[in-house]
Amino acid sequence: MKGVFILALVLCLAGCATAPDAVPFPKPVLVSPPASLDFILVTTGSALPETMAETQLLNDHIISSLRETGLFAKVSDHPADGNAPGGIKVAVQIRQIVPVTANSRDWLGALAGKARVVAQVTISDLASGKLIETFAVEGRTAKTAVGGTTDEAIQRAAAKVAAEVIKLNALTDS
Repeated sequence: MKGVFILALVLCLAGCATAPDAVPFPKPVLVSPPASLDFILVTTGSALPETMAETQLLNDHIISSLRETGLFAKVSDHPADGNAPGGIKVAVQIRQIVPVTANSRDWLGALAGKARVVAQVTISDLASGKLIETFAVEGRTAKTAVGGTTDEAIQRAAAKVAAEVIKLNALTDS
């Protein structure tokens, strides 16, 4: 009887194996290389209700990540700022958010779950509108007591978007 209790306790504490919730994303599809990355226009949106704060946070993180590199003459979310001769538009659409607040992480720890943000990204030539690349990104946190919040998942998704734009920049320099 004691052995059954211990086994049940171990299974309860360890948890059951679950199917991974990762989305199998295809590799980015490069349709045509851009001529120039003098100006990067970043736009974000969401198909989900009541996600304006998350959408703005994602937009801000993408812009700041790209600006910090120093590789681009101008990065903005205002089309009027684009007086450069060439550029691209990075359009990000949030498709899914699994929120975890700091409060729920503090009170529930690992039981709060994983914060997750999934977004679809389309990069196009600013002048012609021609599609350059499309891909999906996912930012998520660990399912631990200090696993992170929705804000951290958004930061991770933004970093992936910025990394892909930087790769694209390397293609135009070669």
